Amino acid sequence: MTRIELNRVSVVYDLLSVSDYNLKRKILTGLGRRRRAQHTPLHAINNLSLEIKPDSRVGLIGANGAGKSTLLRVMAGALPPTRGRVQLDGKVFSLLGGSGTGLDFGLSGYENVILSGILLGEKPATMRSKVDEIAEFSGLGERLKNPVSSYSSGMQARLRFSILTSLSPEILIMDEGVATADAGFATKATARLTNFQDKASIVVMSSHGTKMTDSTDMVIWLDQGQIRMAGEPNEVVSSYLTWVEDEGSRAMTIPQFADPFDEDRSNTDG
Repeated sequence: MTRIELNRVSVVYDLLSVSDYNLKRKILTGLGRRRRAQHTPLHAINNLSLEIKPDSRVGLIGANGAGKSTLLRVMAGALPPTRGRVQLDGKVFSLLGGSGTGLDFGLSGYENVILSGILLGEKPATMRSKVDEIAEFSGLGERLKNPVSSYSSGMQARLRFSILTSLSPEILIMDEGVATADAGFATKATARLTNFQDKASIVVMSSHGTKMTDSTDMVIWLDQGQIRMAGEPNEVVSSYLTWVEDEGSRAMTIPQFADPFDEDRSNTDG
């Protein structure tokens, strides 16, 4: 049975203070007495417990730095927690990170198709049977014979997207900000992505906006690494929007820690 379970999970980063990144200050400090670096713990996820059962479509919302992208990586098995336990039952696929995430730049596109499938538990023969379809859908054609290092970021995104969506996940973890390259490709990718999601038993996606009430059956509102509210999508989104109107604009002007993985991944390269 597919399932995601997080039990009292925390992800803590040990950050140096801003002054420790100041080159001039470090040089001057080095000329005088030696100053001890100031370390500040950053609680990207803080003592979070959660269970997601089969046939679930879950959305994550929250302000920048709330911990959405870090939580997605924990759920994908890509980031071990500092504390707590994570249990993932099922084949997990993730659409996270930049355009070339997960690709080996020293290999050809063809070799990446085979290797990516093997790393996701598929047989080499299965991946070889998908090469022609991936080459056609991605628009790369004969360029699959070339090293990925010669691809533009848009080409990398098309290859990565085409490989992953040719497979059948049980658990799908995805970030709304992950690009599928140029607008022309994104248009035809929409139907393929919908079909890809339909294959999965569990889908967890984050959104920097609130347009997920029609595609999810539960929305989780994250705030400073903790669950502030979880439940029926319209209710949670409505409460979040009220918070943004009442307090969010002021809170977002105050310097806050940033989720190390929460970044703009838009991409329009060819």
